[in-house]
Amino acid sequence: MKINETFTLENNGGECVLRSEGGRVSYTVTANPTAALVLELLSQETSLDEIADSLFEKFDAPREVISADVSALIGQLREIGAIDD
Repeated sequence: MKINETFTLENNGGECVLRSEGGRVSYTVTANPTAALVLELLSQETSLDEIADSLFEKFDAPREVISADVSALIGQLREIGAIDD
């Protein structure tokens, strides 16, 4: 899975923003630092497990919690059409 090509990922002064470039509805998603890491990983083809593994290496949290949080974020991104599977 990866970010849909109609969305662009921008880093504006330390703030990560995901914007839609076309379609019937426009979206702007401002990400917190952890979500920004997920979005950066999604800029290339990846999987839920690969994202969770990467975050597990960076944060002191149970892998199950990280996986659940990543899954929830990906679900929200899918709802707005930001993810290609």
